[in-house]
Amino acid sequence: MSADTGLLDGEPRAELDSLRSGLWNHFEPEGMLEGLLVDKLSAIVWRHRRLIIAEGERKGTEFFGWDNTISFAMAPAWCSHSLPPA
Repeated sequence: MSADTGLLDGEPRAELDSLRSGLWNHFEPEGMLEGLLVDKLSAIVWRHRRLIIAEGERKGTEFFGWDNTISFAMAPAWCSHSLPPA
């Protein structure tokens, strides 16, 4: 696991970046507290996605996988925007 991103080995960095930027674009946080809350939300959604994948694997079904097109089925279309400026 990468300490700075929360990614496990094999998880797609681009999809996490897309989720995070989509949330930033949607909520347009103002100030440090709001930015921290949006980052926290993106981490929670990402971990929830990981849980859904693990549950599918445990049940022996191909619910989601890194190779399949998840397209953030559990998140709206705004998850595909680029990262906001730092």
